[in-house]
Amino acid sequence: MEVLSTATIEDLFPYVSKVRNFNTKSSWLIEIAQTLKSDKNSPTNLNDLSALNGIGRKSANVVMREMKVTAEGIIADLHVIRVAPRIGLYKEAKDGNKVEKHLMQLLPKEI
Repeated sequence: MEVLSTATIEDLFPYVSKVRNFNTKSSWLIEIAQTLKSDKNSPTNLNDLSALNGIGRKSANVVMREMKVTAEGIIADLHVIRVAPRIGLYKEAKDGNKVEKHLMQLLPKEI
């Protein structure tokens, strides 16, 4: 976090240039690093992670899993949104949050 907080968007370009909207996402990463200042200040729950600029439910759950913290939801990415209706778990939808909420009610938490 210390190094990232002093980086510029240009410094991050080689790492994120292939990501859609890389300029915006780079500025979010730098802003988050400046806010947290240190790895030890990284939030470990969904609400605190989601409060950071650029972090939604899906990203927060991914971060939590990478931190070896139990995620508080299902990571409903594009593939989940496409596959869930095909296997009968959800009707056609485009909203990942709605798909996630439905799947959380449908599937036992132990899985």
